[in-house]
Amino acid sequence: MGSVRWAFRCGSWSPSRSDWLLAARCIQPEERDRIGQFVFAKDAKSAMVRSDFDPEPPAWSFNLSHQGDYAVLAAEQGLQVGVDIMKTEMPGSSTVPGFFRIMTRQFTAYEWSVIQSAGPEHQQLATFYRHWENLLDADHHVAVALGPAVKPGSANFRPSLLPPTTFTLLSFSDLIASASPLTEEDPAYWDSFKVKAEAPPRQKNTRASK
Repeated sequence: MGSVRWAFRCGSWSPSRSDWLLAARCIQPEERDRIGQFVFAKDAKSAMVRSDFDPEPPAWSFNLSHQGDYAVLAAEQGLQVGVDIMKTEMPGSSTVPGFFRIMTRQFTAYEWSVIQSAGPEHQQLATFYRHWENLLDADHHVAVALGPAVKPGSANFRPSLLPPTTFTLLSFSDLIASASPLTEEDPAYWDSFKVKAEAPPRQKNTRASK
């Protein structure tokens, strides 16, 4: 039985014309059109990588996640699998204490005491994520959860080896190596992508002080 853990750093990927058009040719036309509708290049790149991840043969279960600079894939032969990636960053819609209140049930009282005594709020967030997940790099945390056996009647199935805890960082060549083009090249698809802004500009907090 096997396990796969892959990661691709979308944030630092600057696709060439040939790379972008090849990636677009290796996915279904409906998915290619959906990706083309993203306003920002960052979102389009993340979605393209997710679509081009090869989920392995049908006997495998797989799950994808992306946040921050990475897209990740976890796959298991014979077991259900889930994966989640988070970037250590300040909550966008609430304060750190408010975010922690929402997540209260995730940890024991002792674990919360360790998290909240870590120092400034950014360090508390880093400690929070570190309790929950393994480090992919200094700013990104990834978690993998294994579920029941995929096939009915195999409830007693257990993998012979523990699943890997580290992720293999793929290059674009690795990502596309086993993919096969499905459509003809469309030069206009690159023209549309190259004029997109990378990401929305950061907005300053204009909330009036009370």
